[in-house]
Amino acid sequence: MTKRSLSQLALAALAYRAGVPPNPIPPEVSYLLENTRGLPDEPAEFARLVAQALYKPSSDDAALARLAGAWQLSPPEVLALALAALVERDLMCGRALAFLQAPIGGSRPTLGLLAETFGWLNSGTPLSA
Repeated sequence: MTKRSLSQLALAALAYRAGVPPNPIPPEVSYLLENTRGLPDEPAEFARLVAQALYKPSSDDAALARLAGAWQLSPPEVLALALAALVERDLMCGRALAFLQAPIGGSRPTLGLLAETFGWLNSGTPLSA
């Protein structure tokens, strides 16, 4: 399995939260599902990958990992920051967030979406709703 960035893991968690996609699969859901290929859907294993991405970050994640250590951020907080940064760089990420948050819309993640998507990392609940 190839090493995943924090933003890829954040997108994968969003895809798990989205559940079974409608048919035909909208491009926004396809974008999210691309990040789940090769990743476990078992919560403990996924949490281990998040911890590994923080402990041995890729060069792209190094600054975020240093910030997380300095501010003592929890894994859900780090993934929320990774997602917030990604939405500023990747138009499709914003479209996927708007799709998931419909009918409210908006390409920035709401606190409710972040809590629902990443809160299980602290609580041990399953990845999918």
